Amino acid sequence: MKHVFSTKLVLVLALLFSILQVTDSFAVAPKRDFYQLIIYKLKTAEQESRLDNYLQNAYLPAMHRAGIEKVGVFKPILAPDAAEPAEKLVYVFIPFKSQDEWANLEAKLMKDKTYLEDGKDYIDTPWDKLVYSRMESILMRAFVDQPHFQMPNLSGPKSERVYEFRSYEGPSEKLYVNKVDMFNAGGEVKL
Repeated sequence: MKHVFSTKLVLVLALLFSILQVTDSFAVAPKRDFYQLIIYKLKTAEQESRLDNYLQNAYLPAMHRAGIEKVGVFKPILAPDAAEPAEKLVYVFIPFKSQDEWANLEAKLMKDKTYLEDGKDYIDTPWDKLVYSRMESILMRAFVDQPHFQMPNLSGPKSERVYEFRSYEGPSEKLYVNKVDMFNAGGEVKL
């Protein structure tokens, strides 16, 4: 009788342990944000002025109306003795709570009548009067150890702030995954 009881106990414990293992394997990982980086390449001062106008008066207000409050617009800082570059760059950083939010943004903007009116010069630009010479769009996913966008806690004037955007590349996907793992498991994100 004692042997039957201990066998049943072992079986119940094994079953419970198995259920816990299966449940743990189905545990939902925390959702991670997605980030879009748009890089505009400009050749003329007129292009820069038109893009600045579009971003300030049409795009950023439309993004806020779409529920995306923190959109960053950045321009590189030139060293005082540096020559003027052949093309100017403007970076637009957009944090999204999900990939669906990113995928649905364009349709949402196209329904925003204020955006369409305020951004008319950019949106309806003729083929021979381009606002930019090239635009690149990069979609990124947040690190596991920093799954959500956080604004830095800075007190200085925005015009004096300097941000650094780091980009890491690998010669293969395997080495790239290893680099990303160094940021997460290696603790570099916490630095």
